Amino acid sequence: MSINYIPRYESGSGGELTGSDGSENRTYTLTNVTNILDNSLNINAGRTALILDTDYSLSASGGIVTFLIPIDNPEIITYRYTTTETTSDASVVTADILRTYLQFDVNDYPTPDDMAFFISISNIQVGLDLDSSDTDTVYLATLLLSRYNVMNALATRALSKGYIQINAEGRTITKAYAEMKEIAEVSYDLYLRFLDNFRTEADITTFWNDANLIDPDTKQEVLDRFTGTQNLMDLNDDTRFSYGFRQRRR
Repeated sequence: MSINYIPRYESGSGGELTGSDGSENRTYTLTNVTNILDNSLNINAGRTALILDTDYSLSASGGIVTFLIPIDNPEIITYRYTTTETTSDASVVTADILRTYLQFDVNDYPTPDDMAFFISISNIQVGLDLDSSDTDTVYLATLLLSRYNVMNALATRALSKGYIQINAEGRTITKAYAEMKEIAEVSYDLYLRFLDNFRTEADITTFWNDANLIDPDTKQEVLDRFTGTQNLMDLNDDTRFSYGFRQRRR
């Protein structure tokens, strides 16, 4: 069994709150009210980040947000928070699993909340990079990309502090920015190589043959670009940027 950290996002207008337009103490009930992680709620009203116990309060047990400041009905409000759940699902990457994969000690940075954040942004990018519903594929991709995000964050931390310390088998190891960044780059390369296993070549020419999608002049321009081209280097040498468009040298 392990703890899974789930990022949540909701948005709406002030008109969805209880109370009257422009008044204080208007309330909103979050959609996911079970096991809200402490201090994980972030609320924006328009472009303003609201402050807990100053601009709003939260009853975590019921997921009720009370606004302590006046809120107008047209105001757009966003809610970002994290919930936790205990899971035995081996197809879900958790903070504990990622820590084991990285072979970090329990007391090492990043914290479980930080790990959960890196996993959540990795999930988003994997969804954009990989079109797959296979749980094993998504699991491995998320694990690889999470490793990159953690190591990249450690590199940034090392840059801001001059170094970071990692506890390993009773020894304190000091790592500098360049070392952490190199590990991060290797991690991202492994992620990209993993994605290559699922790339496929286009096997249809619907776009090229549809006169409603591409006009004859554009088709001829594309053909002209490749006339006499032997490889990608030739094509690169034969083109230049001009007025925001890549055009063939005359």
